[in-house]
Amino acid sequence: MHKHRVGQRRHALLWWMGIASALLAGCGNFTRLDQDLERLDQDRLQVRGTIESPGLPDAPVVLLYALDPEGRERYSYSAYGRPGEFEAWLLRQSGMLLAFSDLNRDFVLQADEPWGRVQWTGDPSLELTPTDHVRIRLEPPGPERPQPPGLAESSVTAISELSQLQSGLVADLDDERFSRERAEEALWQPYDMVADELAGLYFLEPYDPGRIPVVFVHGMTGTPREFGALVDALDRTRFQPWMFYYPSGLSLDTLGMGLHQALETLHRRFGFDTAHLVAHSMGGLVSRRFIGACVRFDGCPWLDTFISLASPFSGMSSADWGIDYAPSTVPAWNDLSPSSAFLATLFEPPLPPGLAHHLFFAYRNTSLVNTTSSDGVVPLTSQLRSEAQAQATRLIGIDDTHTGILENPATVSAIKRIFDR
Repeated sequence: MHKHRVGQRRHALLWWMGIASALLAGCGNFTRLDQDLERLDQDRLQVRGTIESPGLPDAPVVLLYALDPEGRERYSYSAYGRPGEFEAWLLRQSGMLLAFSDLNRDFVLQADEPWGRVQWTGDPSLELTPTDHVRIRLEPPGPERPQPPGLAESSVTAISELSQLQSGLVADLDDERFSRERAEEALWQPYDMVADELAGLYFLEPYDPGRIPVVFVHGMTGTPREFGALVDALDRTRFQPWMFYYPSGLSLDTLGMGLHQALETLHRRFGFDTAHLVAHSMGGLVSRRFIGACVRFDGCPWLDTFISLASPFSGMSSADWGIDYAPSTVPAWNDLSPSSAFLATLFEPPLPPGLAHHLFFAYRNTSLVNTTSSDGVVPLTSQLRSEAQAQATRLIGIDDTHTGILENPATVSAIKRIFDR
């Protein structure tokens, strides 16, 4: 019980008083935030566009970024299940985007695979901006259209190292990377966590093709360690736990797209046909954004179950207070504002057919700060947003606090029954 109360107080402070306490403590956190976001703006650019493949089959696509027109120096990549719309982050000094149909799913451009590119190196008038919509047309290869030099030298290993998020690293829950201190630092210095190659999808053991992945997504300043009770309850002969570890200060849109890219990459690498998703608190919003990307880009037909735990689907009013009064705004606060554009479109498009959403809500309020009907942190009105209820397969109430729900025997038992069905 003491452990639950300590966790409850921590989350209540982060959600309801964290902004005020940061102000009272001085401007150090906000100064670091400004510097971190400035680096992000200087180094990276978000690009949206469309990959077109007229007359070609809907083969898998890999989108590569390159520094020079020949594609010899590559920085990062994104994987998509089919041609169509894309969103991607790339380094500002990149000079080319190249896409190709990865017919044999090896992440390497082969001589018989259709490809296309757009490049802007050396032409200032073609410098990309966030408002540009890039179009890349895939066309069949031929004698008059040879491969761009250098790309055939790539390998799955080399390409995977270019990802902005780590995918498939093995670490246990006691790993120092998952410490509370690092997670809280990432709220104020989110770009540092990505630049230091700490963010991504971690395995707790080497990949096993005979077991089903269960992906866990933590909340604000959370870590994979918070899922210890749920991980311990998994039947490890049937399931393998994966942990999405991310800097919770970044925008939820960016984080949702990052989860999409990480899972799409692992799916292409390993070819699993089923996976489950378990998310706590703000992680439920990140996960719902990921699911929206699935519907838009490839459907993620392998995703079987979405379990959200005490998630603020209508946002948090405390985020508005931080936006109005803090000297700098954490990007995630903008998305958590009840009036944000992110939340307005969070449930569009609806869940894909066949995906079950089990919505867990917590309702024990032991907080001395928040006296509304809540779990002590997130109001029930936010956890039970009408659109979330309408799309959910099942609603499950747990008599516990915002953090206590993660270890409550009723939660553990209910999730076990869902997976054992």
